[in-house]
Amino acid sequence: MSEPRPKSYRLLLARRFTLMLTFALVAIGVVVHLGVRWILLHAVDNGLSSVASVQAAAVAQSPPGAMRLYEWQLAPQEAASVHQVNWFVQVWDPDGRSLLRSSYLDRDLSVDREAFAEAQAGALVFDTGEWDGERVRAVYYPLARIDPGHHGHVLQVATSLASLGATMRRVDLLLLGILVVMMLATFGVGWSTARLAVRPAEEIARMAEGIQTQNLDQRITAHARTLEFQRLVAVLNRMLDRIDDAFEAERRFTSDASHELRSPLTALRGHLEVALRRDRTPEEYRDVLSAALAEVQRMQVLADDLLTLARRDAGVLKPQRSHLRLADIANEVVESFRTLARTKKLQLATELDRGIAVAADPTLLKRLLRNLVDNAIKFTPEGGRVTVAVRLGDGRGVVEVADTGPGISPDALPHLFERFYRGDAARAPAAGAGLGLAIAKALAEVHAGTLTAANRDGGGAVFRLELPLASELGHV
Repeated sequence: MSEPRPKSYRLLLARRFTLMLTFALVAIGVVVHLGVRWILLHAVDNGLSSVASVQAAAVAQSPPGAMRLYEWQLAPQEAASVHQVNWFVQVWDPDGRSLLRSSYLDRDLSVDREAFAEAQAGALVFDTGEWDGERVRAVYYPLARIDPGHHGHVLQVATSLASLGATMRRVDLLLLGILVVMMLATFGVGWSTARLAVRPAEEIARMAEGIQTQNLDQRITAHARTLEFQRLVAVLNRMLDRIDDAFEAERRFTSDASHELRSPLTALRGHLEVALRRDRTPEEYRDVLSAALAEVQRMQVLADDLLTLARRDAGVLKPQRSHLRLADIANEVVESFRTLARTKKLQLATELDRGIAVAADPTLLKRLLRNLVDNAIKFTPEGGRVTVAVRLGDGRGVVEVADTGPGISPDALPHLFERFYRGDAARAPAAGAGLGLAIAKALAEVHAGTLTAANRDGGGAVFRLELPLASELGHV
């Protein structure tokens, strides 16, 4: 299934602006339409009331038995110019029979019986209906208001709503035109506004695209002081800092790994070349093979260390946890170094609290502690002391490996756990590749623990490993 095509933010924003304004204009148009119609209808009703008052007065002032309406007398020329009569007037008796109507009204107006009854009761009633195929507005005027002698007589004045309808159509067309123009204008303004809004993002993206592996030291400066984009630029620059650091670490790691592999390979090649220069005795060949085997073992250890760190970086180094007594693991590691400690004439002491249990991978945990103890023995001078202590601290299992060596220089302390880092005291032929502490740190982290280093007050260094107790990880 193909992925949906990305949508233009500018188009989306312009559409939303246009849609919102359209809704607003339609609402305003409806209000204007209803308001104008009410105003015009109110004017029509006022005109009907005025005509009704004049005609009612004319009827009331007529001689008894001779009702008449007020009729305009038009000259022939005026009559020829009148194409539509505005007002229709008719008088009804109480039974709804026509008593009188305008001279130009050749048939009776349509009557709304409910409105007629209300008018007979004395109310002035307005009504809209159909007559002669068109809409008309009528007022029912009770003549008893002027002359009680006309009780039950109702004067009806009607006018066509054709002109009102024509006016409303013109108003609606005007509103529609305004709506269309405003929609187009809004879309254009929305598009331009969206274009201005996304321009900083495009400039930031363009600067980000220009940063390659060759110029990772560059940073994004576009709109860095703009409040709305300041956070985005800061986040991207921090990400570039992390990428730059990662690339630098990778380059340093590759360079150091190549250097560390080159040394045993050079030594191995040298041994083999010497052995091939002439025939040698079996003892000499045995010595060469032993030296070559030592170099191969050195490369194997380095390869295992690199594989461990690569698996940690890839997130696939998963400890197989089991319930362990921390003191048992620490004691087993210490016993494996007894011979080496005696060879270097060192005291190897333990202070073990055997009641502390952790959930850890025994193989990885032993490797971690071996690296710490090996590091302590390596840099402790003859006659010194290495102490491995297991205790409870702040609700966690703690292992401390302390020595009486030269300690850690302040410059080296921040970099102690970096890969291939070796301080001044470690620059000896037997110092190793500088991966032991980096691996120890990685193994501590995969166990949700911490590993720190510090100098002791009385001299020497101390490494402190903290691990969650077994109960914290759901183990019994």
